[in-house]
Amino acid sequence: MPSAQEFRQQLQGDLTRKLAPPVPAVFSLAMSEKAIAILQQQEITETIPGTILQDFQTLLDFIGQEGIAVGGKLNLISMKSLAQINQQLAEPIQTDLQRPQQKSYPTINGLYLLLRATGIAKVVQKGKKSHLRLDSVMVNNWQQMNLTERYFNLLEAWLVIAQEEMLGERGHMTEGSRCLQYWSRMSPKGERFPDYQMQQNLKYYPGFHNLALMKLFGLIEASYGKPEVGKGWRVKSVKQTAWGKALLKAAFPDWNLPIMTWDEEQPVEPQFGKLQSVLQPYFPQWQKIIELPQIASSTGIYIFKVTWHQIWRRIAISSDMTLWDLSQLILQSVDFDSDHLDLFAYKNRLGLTLQAFHPYLERSPSTDETKIVDLPLEVGSVMEYLFDFGDNWEFQLLLEEIKPEVRILYGEMIGSQGKAPEQYPDWGDY
Repeated sequence: MPSAQEFRQQLQGDLTRKLAPPVPAVFSLAMSEKAIAILQQQEITETIPGTILQDFQTLLDFIGQEGIAVGGKLNLISMKSLAQINQQLAEPIQTDLQRPQQKSYPTINGLYLLLRATGIAKVVQKGKKSHLRLDSVMVNNWQQMNLTERYFNLLEAWLVIAQEEMLGERGHMTEGSRCLQYWSRMSPKGERFPDYQMQQNLKYYPGFHNLALMKLFGLIEASYGKPEVGKGWRVKSVKQTAWGKALLKAAFPDWNLPIMTWDEEQPVEPQFGKLQSVLQPYFPQWQKIIELPQIASSTGIYIFKVTWHQIWRRIAISSDMTLWDLSQLILQSVDFDSDHLDLFAYKNRLGLTLQAFHPYLERSPSTDETKIVDLPLEVGSVMEYLFDFGDNWEFQLLLEEIKPEVRILYGEMIGSQGKAPEQYPDWGDY
């Protein structure tokens, strides 16, 4: 466990450093014979050392081939589905909340995080509704993995890949950092929480969903109690397991994780396999890693439905045009002048936000250098266009269709509904 001074020095270090593959020789000397034996003797099944594989499969089966509807701007699971999924888990969460949301079920919230971090599920929009659907290629690859490979790929998705934004949070901490910092402060004797006030800190470190995942992966023993009237999940005690201590010491000898990310940083495309080099000597069955497929570039005519409240415009634009060209078409379609800054925001397959900025902002990438064809979009993908950072005009763009036609430098409005809003209105009218 690092001292308080060492912990502060770590926080003050390079906050944007990338995860470096650990070197086995560095930590093997620090590992005790007892810890090594624990790793070498550990069996991985659907319910050992925790129920993570069983519960993750339960969620995959519930989503199925058709997918499930998700709601709100954060694309979270509906209340009805949450209750159904919860009852199918190995240890259902007890809550007495009248309208529980996804975060009210920490186990489901954690499993949802893994779905996004692995890329096995993605959010697509069809009409006015968003759906969480499984990627058939990713599911097939998942099914080809043995149980050991599944366990450790999920572990890496959680502690290396996952970020708070995948759950719709706006914090800057990576999930692995939150978990390891909490782990370092846990008492060897464990912790007890006699009331809700005492367990409140768990909401932030490591986060309720991360605590639930710790138990699912078998890193901790945890006891849950019956909730009080009108209240949610009740945690009574937590304690590190011998397996958890040995595994995290082997996997993160230097705790060399990026601690924080900032809004101006574009997320780096993640690569799995960083933990494999240090854990495979103990688990030679771990051969396959998750490989995230790239969205194939599609040339042709992109059809976007651009919506602001009940007003919409349908815009067609060739794939060789840029986001700058698209912004000009949007503004022309609503009779706006273009003398303000703007940006486009869109998500990659893991749910992390990417942005392209007005050239005058001098940030990369700029809209005039980002071609439509180079965007990670497929039919059903959604983008947001923010114009005028003072009045904050927010337009939603839905990619409805990609026509395989070749029309160079083409763009026009091909449909509309509703009168264009006034660019400088009396906002009390809306």
